[in-house]
Amino acid sequence: MMDKKYQELLKEYYKKDNFKIEYSNKDSNVCAIYFSSNGLYPENTEEAFRREVVNKDKYEWYKTRIEYAGKHIFLRDIQKHWYLDGINDNYSSIEKLLDFLKKETEGYEIITMGNSSGGYMAVLMGIILNAKLIFNFSGQFSLEYHTEKDKSYFNQYLYENKDNYDKNKYYNLVELVESSSIPIVYFYPAMVEEDLYQRDCVK
Repeated sequence: MMDKKYQELLKEYYKKDNFKIEYSNKDSNVCAIYFSSNGLYPENTEEAFRREVVNKDKYEWYKTRIEYAGKHIFLRDIQKHWYLDGINDNYSSIEKLLDFLKKETEGYEIITMGNSSGGYMAVLMGIILNAKLIFNFSGQFSLEYHTEKDKSYFNQYLYENKDNYDKNKYYNLVELVESSSIPIVYFYPAMVEEDLYQRDCVK
């Protein structure tokens, strides 16, 4: 069970943007979107959240951005819900987040990038936004693995919402991937059970 102070911090920070937009190469027509993972902060505690999110204002990929991109959008899901509840009060679902990204990327060529849950979102949003390239580092193509109670990476939130269409319609991206011609650069460790499961989903 989450401690009360941690829950209060999550609620407080869900009211904030939880995204950053920066510009660099003025001559570039490329917009790179970077999705932070559930590893944004390690433990689900007030201490870890304060250290990484409150004090550091952490966004993964911030220091390893794509240099030739002209626009950079960094996003984080502080609730660690695979972005199924969006990133904040205004963009509180995948659909609302998608509308936001459509507006911000209009007229740009798009590259999406993320690892783990961020890789999952890089694939989902990259395909829907018709990106020119997707980078997925150990990301999921199916969240169904995490709903199985005997798995080491079981997730209670995904399990509780597995019959909720508003959430579970995004659990499996395999058909979306198979119907897309967008290049997906996919990296995964060859000795991790979950990553082998994900690899086999799109083999």
